[in-house]
Amino acid sequence: MRVSLLPAFRPFCAGLLLALLLGGGPQAQARPRPSYALAGHEKPVALLHAGKATLVVTEHSVWQLEGAKFIRKYQSASPVQCATAADTV
Repeated sequence: MRVSLLPAFRPFCAGLLLALLLGGGPQAQARPRPSYALAGHEKPVALLHAGKATLVVTEHSVWQLEGAKFIRKYQSASPVQCATAADTV
């Protein structure tokens, strides 16, 4: 005598499919952007991640996250027009 597991397995498959369709989208995984307070109140240009480093590029400076604070690593008199991150120089 053969016993089919399909009738018992069908509700599980339907529930799994429903969970994937309703709760697995990118909106469910999205997090709000953190706010970064910087000295100088410059307009942010870019937020970069290179390895474990987090950098904020503003109109005239580059800031690196060290612990819970951003430390200015570079300052320029001319405005920054573009930014990129690389693991090697």
